[in-house]
Amino acid sequence: MTLAARLVRDVTATEVPAAERPTPAHPLQLYLHDFSEYAPLESPYGEVGEEGLFPYAWLESYWQEAGRVALLIRADGRIAGFVLLNRWSALDRPLDRAVAEYNRPALAFWRSAVGSLGVGRIEEQPGNGQRWSGTVLSFDNRPASAERQQLEERR
Repeated sequence: MTLAARLVRDVTATEVPAAERPTPAHPLQLYLHDFSEYAPLESPYGEVGEEGLFPYAWLESYWQEAGRVALLIRADGRIAGFVLLNRWSALDRPLDRAVAEYNRPALAFWRSAVGSLGVGRIEEQPGNGQRWSGTVLSFDNRPASAERQQLEERR
């Protein structure tokens, strides 16, 4: 049974120790691949390096620099994603932490979590290109019209 097909009961976010650095590196490759289609031509982003991997120059810094934290997200003990936190502020304001990167492969987890909270749905829609060129996630916890009618009839 896939993670998305069952109810998730336990979600944890734990800091990744230095000895386990390769673990978030693998889903990071999937994340970089997903965003490679949005990289401008002639940009180093989205290009595969000589090792056959998408380069990410800052990964080692999460175990070397203060203020950077790599977290592994687990759902019922299985890897559901990662989050990289730092202290960089786009607005040059003080902050505790900022999300530098998080991965889309965790989408299976979110589909399961949203679905388990009710009759809700999760939809992915492409951005319109004017203000956002990535994917937009939409969460809806309202029943579809047929489901809504059945619920009203039961009342």
